[in-house]
Amino acid sequence: MKKIIILLVVLILLVGCLDTDKNVMTENNVLTEDKLNKLVDKVEYLEESMEEHKKEIMGLEAVISRQNNIIEKYSEALENYEVLSSVKDSTQSQNNSFLVLEDLFYRFIRTSNRYEKIYCYINKYNVETKEVEVDVVEFLTHHKDQEKLSSLGIKEDSLPNGYYIYDEKQENNVLQVDDYTTCVQNDLRPRLVNKETFFSNMIENDSLCEVIIIDGKVFQILDIYLP
Repeated sequence: MKKIIILLVVLILLVGCLDTDKNVMTENNVLTEDKLNKLVDKVEYLEESMEEHKKEIMGLEAVISRQNNIIEKYSEALENYEVLSSVKDSTQSQNNSFLVLEDLFYRFIRTSNRYEKIYCYINKYNVETKEVEVDVVEFLTHHKDQEKLSSLGIKEDSLPNGYYIYDEKQENNVLQVDDYTTCVQNDLRPRLVNKETFFSNMIENDSLCEVIIIDGKVFQILDIYLP
């Protein structure tokens, strides 16, 4: 009898232990599920954060790329500016040298018998033959031609504009121009114009011209501004 009672007690205790373990396991399962859910939420949050960071990084990369392009363009522009500046300085230097040589050339030419200057009025211009019919005159000023003016009986105070145009012979001469002859119009400021326009204006306005002849060829014809 005692043995039976003892067995019953042992069975009851075993059943109680099993129920306890089952409850513990259930609680543990609940806790594990909750942790997993939290971990999943954290993973999702981290993934979203990574996407946002990726977008920010891509944006920064685009900004850096634009900045690099700007820097490259600036560097290229700076190099071009330096090149252009050196070219400009070189050109300016060459131009200054040319002007000096040109001035020396004219000084030499004007003091030789190769140079001649006449004043005239344009009567006709033949486009086909490039012949210019002119009336040669003397352009006298009281600064350079006092002796000539005195011989003509012209006093200085009778020249309000400081010059006198003397046309003694009133003979027409013919000058031959070519492709190298330049014509300078002097209305508001001196400017080069084509021959046909120049001679047409000179004839229409009855303007006085200065003709520069070098080695017998008409080098340049200038419109003389008269006050």
